[in-house]
Parts: sequence; C-alpha cells; structure tokens
Amino acid sequence: MKTGEKELSFFGVGQLSLRAILIGMLGSCIITACSMYVALSMSALPWPTIFVYVLSMALLKSL
Repeated sequence: MKTGEKELSFFGVGQLSLRAILIGMLGSCIITACSMYVALSMSALPWPTIFVYVLSMALLKSL
C-alpha cells in the first residue's frame, strides 16, 4: 500500500482489516483440513475433529 492510503478497518480496530480476516479464514481452513487428515490417517475417532470443524466453519460463516 502507498503511504496515505487507508485500509478498511472493522469496529474501529486498525488490525482488524478485510485482508486480516481473509488470511485468518484461509489459515483456519488449512489447519482444520490438516487436523482432519492427521486424525483420519491415524484411525483416531473423528467425531471431536469433525465437531471442531463444524463449529469453526459456523463461527467463520457468522463473521
């Protein structure tokens, strides 16, 4: 960004920008997918991981 340009911030918090939210959403999707892969490849019970996945996707959708 050039100096003088302002990025859109949410709720008056400068660190909470659209770019930060998108990067956070992408990162959480990657971490969730990795957790699911590890749990399923180790033949672990997948229900806790699936619960966390569904809960995190619901929270991300609400944001």
